[in-house]
Amino acid sequence: MTDHDDDQNEMDLPTVHIAPEPYRGKPPFVRNSQTSRAAAMSKIPTARGDRARIARFLHECGDHGANCWEVEQALDMLHQTASAALRGMELRGLVVKMGKRPTGTGRKGYVYVLSSLAVPRDAR
Repeated sequence: MTDHDDDQNEMDLPTVHIAPEPYRGKPPFVRNSQTSRAAAMSKIPTARGDRARIARFLHECGDHGANCWEVEQALDMLHQTASAALRGMELRGLVVKMGKRPTGTGRKGYVYVLSSLAVPRDAR
């Protein structure tokens, strides 16, 4: 992915703000852990693009939605990246949980559906 691709992802992210940016606009990290803090800060440049990719994917999924594992598989994303992005999107009202279905391990995971308030710009 090039820097230009990151810019495109940011432009496609919905700009609706239902709730304030969670965690005072900074990525969450484990208190008193420099490693956790450093990892969180390293995601700042790409977090918005990650959310945009997930929003587009969930839009394509429609009412069927996707659980975190399905997002990870479809977008070649690490679990930590996908789950953090989905949680932030949920806190902002951009996605909603709609039941559960099995993940790759057979356990059930929440299914996320894109909120009608967060339709990606390129899908309008």
